[in-house]
Amino acid sequence: MRGLSEKKVFNLISSLYEIAGEPAVESWSEIYKELSMLVSSGPGSLSFYSAADKQFDFVATTLDQALLGEYTEYYQHVSPFRKKIDRMAAGERFSRAAHLADGEFTQTEIYRNYFRRQDVFNFEYLIFYKEDDVAGGISFSRSRRQKNFDRAETRALDFILPHLRRAFQIHLKLTEVRRDKKILLECFEKIAQGVVVVNRAGRPVFMNERARRLLDDGDGLAIDRRGALSANSPADAKKLKACLQGLFDANGQQRFGRCGVLQMARASGRRPLTIFVSPFVERSLNPLNSGTLAVLYISDPAAEPAAVEPVLTEIYGLTPAEAKLAAILARGATLSEAGTQLGIKQNTIRTHLKRIFSKTETNRQSELVKLILNSSVDLGR
Repeated sequence: MRGLSEKKVFNLISSLYEIAGEPAVESWSEIYKELSMLVSSGPGSLSFYSAADKQFDFVATTLDQALLGEYTEYYQHVSPFRKKIDRMAAGERFSRAAHLADGEFTQTEIYRNYFRRQDVFNFEYLIFYKEDDVAGGISFSRSRRQKNFDRAETRALDFILPHLRRAFQIHLKLTEVRRDKKILLECFEKIAQGVVVVNRAGRPVFMNERARRLLDDGDGLAIDRRGALSANSPADAKKLKACLQGLFDANGQQRFGRCGVLQMARASGRRPLTIFVSPFVERSLNPLNSGTLAVLYISDPAAEPAAVEPVLTEIYGLTPAEAKLAAILARGATLSEAGTQLGIKQNTIRTHLKRIFSKTETNRQSELVKLILNSSVDLGR
């Protein structure tokens, strides 16, 4: 084929692996355009097909948009090729001319009423992905006036197909990694503690929003001029440094009893921050990403408690008044103190408490407080 060269093929394969790491779907649309131009294709597409619900998801297409719905709703069901294509495995190529002679093809309903309207006569369909009932395919076509794809072109497609498969598998894996990372980050943002991950130099490589607020406040812990995590008081700074140094020197095998839990005094006079230090060890061929990190979980006993009332109302069906009382008790107040805060008499307090016990299936105030503190009321604060 004129214009088909090894250089073009290898450049296209290089592009495949480059876009494998990109999250944007538009990148695959560009790859389809390059492939289509390489083999001088007429209308075609890069799409995914679900055998379960018989639906297509078109990532890229040069087919007539108005006719795609007709194919999905009707013509796929009368296609003489559908069953054959459904049985194909990833890495296989389907050629119309090899499965149905020209004369027979021109007599089919799908050609007369569908393909002919789009000037499609010969076409190649390559399966680059198949998992459960979902198949990813890419198609190229030629009109009846054009010569069918020649041997050099089909060999080029067969050569490219394994790379297309691998590039897409890489893309899926990286997409999965990005999703998992997003899930983990979301989880870190929901927990009650501040979380800081530091490297051997003590510099943070990750922190959640709660930790960021604590460090910005600078009361107990802060980032020093070197960009490293440090304590306010010299004694605590020395203690923290020794703990981290011991953890890194032990290559992540630091024992809990040697430093594990620390307290950081605060200049404001508020209760000290409590820090649990844990190693994270990553073994990697990449020396820049290999080695031990330290994960610090920071608890602030002086932090304002989360507003638990909406959650208690949602989970246990408490009334606003009952939820407010339960929240006050969970913060350590006595019944007398709760009555003063709410401005209601002790008889009313006891009536509310009795109903709270019934709705939460608890029997004692301590049991109620334990239930609230161990629930999910602090998430999303």
